Amino acid sequence: MKEAVRGILGRRTAAVPPMVAATNITISSVAGIAVQDLIVLGISIAAVASHDFPVRHRTGRMMQATAQRLNVARLLGVQVEAR
Repeated sequence: MKEAVRGILGRRTAAVPPMVAATNITISSVAGIAVQDLIVLGISIAAVASHDFPVRHRTGRMMQATAQRLNVARLLGVQVEAR
């Protein structure tokens, strides 16, 4: 796969610069976690949560119903103001 990307993009590739300075947070004397890894983990959790909310929660389903069809939202018991 790496060679396929090199074939498409060419040999001149550049590394992505780090988001923050390369610092580690030490949990114990053996393990350390990079701050950038914690940022990526937080963004990943936020992305999963933002997908999970409209699918699994009643409020999210009501928001989707209101956005798609006002009549269906009214049938579901959502208070809808027509403009």
